[in-house]
Amino acid sequence: MNLSFSWESDQVVGDSINVVSTLVQIGDSSTVIVNGYRYSDEFWAHLFTIDPGIINYEGKFHVDFYEVGKTTPWAWAEIAYQRDRDEYRYSPYKRCETQVGRY
Repeated sequence: MNLSFSWESDQVVGDSINVVSTLVQIGDSSTVIVNGYRYSDEFWAHLFTIDPGIINYEGKFHVDFYEVGKTTPWAWAEIAYQRDRDEYRYSPYKRCETQVGRY
């Protein structure tokens, strides 16, 4: 099974979102792939999963931050998702710190 979801929003002045999220289910394996952009008046961001995506609750999600009119990012953020095989009460993920930096 392959499901694709798309979020688009241009309802708020100066802020819009265009993100596509795909869920691929093959047998017992699930993969989530995200790719898209968020725009505002002064900044924009590219949001994406790192290849091959979040597979069975494990993988990385990355965001690059840009100034409007520029094509070189000035900052980034990344979170690694890890499956919690011990607790799994409220969330299937272990607590992972978000990594941030500047280019």
